Amino acid sequence: MRPLPRPSPQRTGCASPATRTARNSSRTSERPASLANWSVGSGIASCSLSYLPRRRRLATPPFWAQPGQRLAVYCLGPLEIYRDHHNLGPLPGRRVRAVLQYLVTHRATPVPREVLMERFWPEATASAARNNLNVAIHGLRRYLDDSQGVRFADGCYALQPDLWVDIEEFERLLASARHAERSGRLDAAAHAWKAAEALYRGPLFEDDPYEEWVFARRRALQDAYLAALERLAAHAWSSGDWMGCATACMKILQLEPYREGAQRDLMRYYARNGFHELALRQYHECVQALRSGLDATPSPETTNLYERIRRHEPV
Repeated sequence: MRPLPRPSPQRTGCASPATRTARNSSRTSERPASLANWSVGSGIASCSLSYLPRRRRLATPPFWAQPGQRLAVYCLGPLEIYRDHHNLGPLPGRRVRAVLQYLVTHRATPVPREVLMERFWPEATASAARNNLNVAIHGLRRYLDDSQGVRFADGCYALQPDLWVDIEEFERLLASARHAERSGRLDAAAHAWKAAEALYRGPLFEDDPYEEWVFARRRALQDAYLAALERLAAHAWSSGDWMGCATACMKILQLEPYREGAQRDLMRYYARNGFHELALRQYHECVQALRSGLDATPSPETTNLYERIRRHEPV
């Protein structure tokens, strides 16, 4: 999973499951051997952030739709559309894809026709923009193989209501986790945090990194994902699951290596399990990340933790 600031411009469409599987196998074979063989002491993995394996793409995403929901849209990571567990493949054209993306991320209320025309054909005349939109909607309906897949009423477009969308499930799980946490049901909260984390395959529409209207929502969803990881790390630490805490921290730092809270938790994890050299190295990685990412230096809390670890004091 890549950080948002530098999405890859090379991924321009949905590859087939076979192609993605081949790519994943290739990437796995290119990693150093140490990735597959973390050194383990007393049952505790002693890997640093630099050696955390990247999450592999599933050839077929898990199908979470409920009975009666035949169509599922995965927006977190590459855009993928499934009908009855079958991947429908790439959409027919850039504007068909863009219209679907806009409609699926604005499902709360139907979208006025004029909004779509202005969003995607701002330089065209009203007549030309309306014609372009009609062509895109027609192409989308044919792709979905459902004349009612995109509905039009009162001058507005909306997708069919019995549609499953991973963003909506992701946000539902986050809300459930927060409610459980407020109610003191910490295990239930952790279960919901983990389910939300598993659903986040990557940034919103990862294979369309330069659509400007996506930026704010993409940022908000990634922030929600990072918050979920922070809660998972806190729950794991409080319950004595040191490896679970470290894993959550590593995932945070893959996206935002300048988050000092996660850096400190990882330093404590290493130090408490006897890996002082890794703890000290983690501090230096933190220094470098803050310098390159924020032009900043570590906080006194982080520096004091480093000095205590260096002196082999309890942390």
